[in-house]
Amino acid sequence: LSIAVKAITRGVEAKQTIKDEKNLELDKEEEKLNVEIVSQIKELKNLHDKGVISDKEFQKAKEKILN
Repeated sequence: LSIAVKAITRGVEAKQTIKDEKNLELDKEEEKLNVEIVSQIKELKNLHDKGVISDKEFQKAKEKILN
């Protein structure tokens, strides 16, 4: 009986480890996406500050990035 309990426990632990690894991968992907979004908005802000795009164009482009 104790062998069966140990086997089940190891199986549950392995499943949790796999789940944790998948969550970590998702967190890394989400972080990469957030960095990309921030970079795009900074570039837009730079163009806006230089007068290359108008307030309206800046807002429209920013909304497009965020949605």
